[in-house]
Amino acid sequence: MRKVIVVLMVIALLFITSCSFLTKTASVADITGGSVVDDSKCVSLEGPAKDECYSEEMLCSKIQNEQVRDSCVAELAKAKDDVGICNLIKSEETKSFCLEEFAVKDNNEEACVDIKDQYWKDNCNYKIGLTKEDDKLCSLISDPKQKEKCFHTIALDTDNYELCKHISEPLKMDGCLVKIAENTKNVDICNESSSDFRIDVCRFEVAKVSGNEDLCNLIGFHEMKKTCEGLFTEN
Repeated sequence: MRKVIVVLMVIALLFITSCSFLTKTASVADITGGSVVDDSKCVSLEGPAKDECYSEEMLCSKIQNEQVRDSCVAELAKAKDDVGICNLIKSEETKSFCLEEFAVKDNNEEACVDIKDQYWKDNCNYKIGLTKEDDKLCSLISDPKQKEKCFHTIALDTDNYELCKHISEPLKMDGCLVKIAENTKNVDICNESSSDFRIDVCRFEVAKVSGNEDLCNLIGFHEMKKTCEGLFTEN
């Protein structure tokens, strides 16, 4: 009788272990969009068409092409709202894209640090920087044009003329300063412009939007000063 009980216990143990293994296997397949039994409509297709079908069905684990599979997993991560799934992606570029999507969605600049691909790391800091109007994140961007665009946008959104100074192109920097000087009606900002002529242009624009004729007296270029005064004479 004891032998029978022992045998039954061993059989039961093997059965439980087997079920546990199958359950674990299924969960791994499910997290990548697959299923244990292939009963999808894609099975009769061949080559790229088959991979595309599996991608549309989010059966990512069945896709043969690695690039298509990685893209599928990225979409699956978004669909399941699970950033952990991004780590199943093989390509560093696609994984970085996936992580960037979650960082931006959660407005979490700390998550940008974990992104390896520089393009997506820059995009992460840029998008969150604009959303939070945080110029410190602009400083973390490696691409010069994107970095300046970040500073420029935040400068205009916050009327912070100091940020205009991060713009390397003089005319663009001056345009940034003029816009903020107009918005704030602060003619002193004009003194930060790149040349005497651009300073006077800025003063002219501030005089016009503020309706302050006295500002025309600050303009050094004679013809521009006369034009400025004429604005008020006509009125």
